[in-house]
Formats: sequence, C-alpha cells, structure tokens
Amino acid sequence: MKKMRAFICLLLLCSCTKFHSSVTRFHKGLDVEGPKTFIVSAQKPSSKLESQSYAKIITGKLKSFGWIESKRQNAKYLVKFSYSIDGGKTAITSYPIYGSSGGDSTYYSGNINAPYGPTSYRGNSYTIPTLSVVGTGTATYQTYTRTFKVIIYDSKKKKDIFDGVVISSGSSNSFSTVATCMIDSMFQGFPGISGETITVSLYLNECGRM
Repeated sequence: MKKMRAFICLLLLCSCTKFHSSVTRFHKGLDVEGPKTFIVSAQKPSSKLESQSYAKIITGKLKSFGWIESKRQNAKYLVKFSYSIDGGKTAITSYPIYGSSGGDSTYYSGNINAPYGPTSYRGNSYTIPTLSVVGTGTATYQTYTRTFKVIIYDSKKKKDIFDGVVISSGSSNSFSTVATCMIDSMFQGFPGISGETITVSLYLNECGRM
C-alpha cells in the first residue's frame, strides 16, 4: 500500500513538473508549407540507436507540415541534428529553516485583603509560541546543460537555410530524459522569427504528444 501511494505521488509530481528551454532559430529562404522532400540524419551520433529514435521524432514533426521523407539522392532538404550534455556544475541554494519562537509560562502569586479576611493567590500564565523562520540553511546540487541543434541544408541552393538551437539546464544528467521536450521546443511555432530567442515551457508529461 505504501509503495502504491509513493508511485501515485511520483506520477502527480511528474505531471506537474515543467520543462523550460531557450530556443534560438535563424532561417532564410525556408518555405515550410507544402510538399518538400527531405531526409533526417544525426551528426556524429554517440549512440546509433538513440539517434535513430530522435530522427524518427524529427521526421514526424516535418511530415506534419506536408513534407515527404525520401532517399538522400532525392531529398531537397538535408536535415541534420546534434545533441549533447555537459559534465555538470555544482550550484548552491539556500532554504529557510522554520521553528517555533516565543511562547513562555509565567508563575505569579500574591496576597490580597478580602472582605472576609486576607487571602493568597497563585497561578501560571502562558503565551502561545508562533511558527516562523528561525534561520537559513544551504544545500548543493548538480545542474547539467543540454543542447539540441538542427540545421537544414538546401541541396538545390547549396546552402544552409535553417539553423536552430535549444538549450536547457536541469538536474538530469541524461539527454534522453528530456529529448522529446527538447525536440518539441525546437518545433514550437516552427520556423519562428529569425534571430529571435524565446523561452518555451512545457509539462514533462505532455512532451512527445505535440
């Protein structure tokens, strides 16, 4: 039962987690709409199977514009992509420490002269403690920078007509963990305004469905 609850909590956390990236795209002479023959390939892939899975996703994105996948010798557009992740760097964050403050008890006593004679009294009074920030703590964590790049070469004009890059950072040291989000970010509003850098925010559980 405890394992089931933990699994459900993990699913809820993932569904609410957002992925943020910076996207910059340059293009000139790129006509997106209409049938265009193309082929997708990876530049210096670190893993053939991994790069093939990304190529398949990119191919699906371009097909949604009406482009037609073809063999290299027949392709008007040669679409090349690359991806990388750095070795990470250590970052420091601070957090508040909460505790109770205030709160005390006071003992009191005395004597009074009542109509029926002198009498004494005694008792205790209390003040309720409050929860507040009583200090700060620090923690270290690793953050990694992930990069995804796409270049489209026009084989007829013999020149590049699109150059885009997506950059994100986070705690995951595996590119595959965020790959679909990186690709979705690249094709968000594709081809975009040339030279403009935008920030794209996506829910992790929605990546790959766009």
